[in-house]
Amino acid sequence: MISFARAKTLKKKVADLELALADLSKRLSELTSRLGFDINQIPASTAPSIFINTIPKSGSVFLEAVLRSVTGHTHLILGTGTVPNDAILIERAKLFARGGFIAQQHADASPNNLALLEKYVGRWIVHLRDPRSVILSWTHHMDKLAADGHADLFDFSGPIPDETYLARTFSGRLDWQIDNLLPSLVQWSEAWVRYADAKRGQVLLTTFEDMVADEQVFIRRIAAFFKISVPRYLNTFAYKTEAMHYRKGETDEWKRVFTMDQQQRALATIPNELAARMKWPRG
Repeated sequence: MISFARAKTLKKKVADLELALADLSKRLSELTSRLGFDINQIPASTAPSIFINTIPKSGSVFLEAVLRSVTGHTHLILGTGTVPNDAILIERAKLFARGGFIAQQHADASPNNLALLEKYVGRWIVHLRDPRSVILSWTHHMDKLAADGHADLFDFSGPIPDETYLARTFSGRLDWQIDNLLPSLVQWSEAWVRYADAKRGQVLLTTFEDMVADEQVFIRRIAAFFKISVPRYLNTFAYKTEAMHYRKGETDEWKRVFTMDQQQRALATIPNELAARMKWPRG
C-alpha cells in the first residue's frame, strides 16, 4: 500500500497538475484571442460530434478508430488523459460542441465532468468491461510502456505505482494493481452505471463483452444511437493491431492468470449488485 507521505506527495502533484491545466487553458484562450481566433468562427458541422467514454483497456482506441473510419469525424482530445479519473477540458468541450468531432476519454462521473458533458456534449457512450479483465490488461500495458522506455507515463495513472513496482514479479504487479487500482475502477464503473441507468435516452451503456461477441451488431447499435449510417459490412480486422492497443480481446483471461487469492480479493472488491447488473461472473 502507498505510505501516508507518498499519498500526500501524490495529492500535491495532482493539485499542481490541475492548476497547470487551468493556467494552460487560460493562456490558450488569451493566445487565440490575440491571434483573432474565435471558436465561434469555426463553421458548425451538421454531423453531431461523438463522445465515447470508456473504462481503460476496453478496446477504446480500436472502437474510436472504427467509428472514425465510418463517420470521417476529426479526432479531438477532450480531456487531460489521466486514468481512470480523466477531467474534461472546458475549451475542448466548447469546440466539440461545434460538431464533426469524435473523442474518447476515461472521464469519471464527477460533478464537473457531468456538468460539462450535459452542457456541451449532450449524448454519449459509456463503455465498460469487467474490471478484473481491465486490471490484467492494464498491467500488461504498463509493462509494455516500461519496456519501451515510457515509464514516465505512469504519472498519468492514479494511483501512481511506487518505486518498487517494476522490481516485482508479474504476479506481484497484479497484486499491486488489485490493491490500488481496482477499487477506483469499481467506483468509476458503479458511478457511471448509476448515472446511465437514470439517463437512458442521453447515455448509451455498452460493454467490451458485447463488442467482442458480435462487433457488427455492436457498432450498429452505437450508430443507431447517434443516428449515423454504416456500411452493410464493416472490416474491423485492420484495426486489431498493437498500435490500436489491441492485445487479445478475451473476456475471461483473468480466470487463468489470477491466483485463487487474487481472484477472491478482486471479487470482494466488486459489489454484488454491480456484478449482477453487468453480468460479470462471480467466480
